[in-house]
Amino acid sequence: EAAQAIGVDLETTGLSPRDGRIRLLQLATPDETFVVDVFETRDLAPLKKVLEDGPVKVLHNSKFDYAFLKVEHSITLSPIFDTMLSAQLLSGGNYEASYALEVVAERYADAELDKSARKEDWSGKLSEAQIEYAARDAAVLLPLRERLLEELEGEKLVRVSEIEFGAVASIAEMELAGIKLDVARWKDLEIAVRERRDEAAVALEAHFPEPEGVLPLEGLGPRLNLNSPKQITDAFHSLGIDLPDTKVWTLLKVDHPAARALLEYRELQKKLGTYLETYPNFIHPKTGRIHANFLQCRVPTGRLACTNPNIQQIPHEDEFRSCFVAEQGNALVIADYSQIELRILAEVSGDPAFVQAFREGEDLHRLTAASMYGVERNKVTKEQRSAAKRINFGLMYGRGPKSLSAQLGTNEERARSLIDEYFANYPRVRRY
Repeated sequence: EAAQAIGVDLETTGLSPRDGRIRLLQLATPDETFVVDVFETRDLAPLKKVLEDGPVKVLHNSKFDYAFLKVEHSITLSPIFDTMLSAQLLSGGNYEASYALEVVAERYADAELDKSARKEDWSGKLSEAQIEYAARDAAVLLPLRERLLEELEGEKLVRVSEIEFGAVASIAEMELAGIKLDVARWKDLEIAVRERRDEAAVALEAHFPEPEGVLPLEGLGPRLNLNSPKQITDAFHSLGIDLPDTKVWTLLKVDHPAARALLEYRELQKKLGTYLETYPNFIHPKTGRIHANFLQCRVPTGRLACTNPNIQQIPHEDEFRSCFVAEQGNALVIADYSQIELRILAEVSGDPAFVQAFREGEDLHRLTAASMYGVERNKVTKEQRSAAKRINFGLMYGRGPKSLSAQLGTNEERARSLIDEYFANYPRVRRY
């Protein structure tokens, strides 16, 4: 209780509290490290006060430990300092780097950790080597925090790190709760989309001439392998169209119905392969719900990432969204800030046109479209506003002319001129 900070770590018999249990709880002060055998102790209530209040709890990947302690012992860790999130913040969301404890400890604290014991059985009698391994993992967290704090202060990221640490509990609770999928409705949708995909394949093939000397055989499916870039480029070559590749931004610039048909086929194929055929496999047998993994600080934009599965990138059509349901007697509530990212951009850039638009309750996308296309605000078309929206959000996150041209279905020169026009109208945004 008297320590300013304590290192906290768990050894568990599984990777989630739905499939494993806490075996050891390690608590480190600057002077000594305590290792608690939770199988023997069973009740951690005497430690509840110190874990939920008091000293800063220093953890590596605190979301993991938070979930286990909450499920098994109703303990909600607070306040926390997460060494993994700190290292990720300092590297600007570089998702290629490793953020395992042994790597971060060596990188920032010149400490070497032997992690070979991690793969051993933690459910039976423990060896002295396992107990020492567990103790070292907790003890190294305190000097590691000191080094990381120095780095965060040097980069002026202390306040940002506190925001990230404060979000851990909410994200852990979100993962524990999971979300319910109406499997029957999802399977019906899978059948419907598969039919649409097959129809799109037939419609796509109709654009290409029959190969000479080859008779179509009924019932054997498409002549072309529509997922083969070589066969697709050969097919377009037969139409007199030479494709450098079959990427989306290349096809968007091809003025031929076959290109649009291919994009439609691919979109349906993606919905099948990425979502409809795979998501039911992620339903946990004990809870009947999907428990995705949300990742903080893992992408350069600073947004949350999500895996196993990517539950935050569901297709926006109602037929997909309506398959995610509340339990009986509950309701799903959808809430959203109004243009929050653009409001933040107005705040941090101080651009007069941005700030004035929000103060006067303007639709910023319409305002942007009017200035970029040289039309009056009340004459901005739906397509122009949609393009301005893509530009507003895209440029905030570093989108360049190549990517923008693909999304707008125009050429790079036009996209570059739109970007130049945008920054001419908002010079403070350009500077920021």
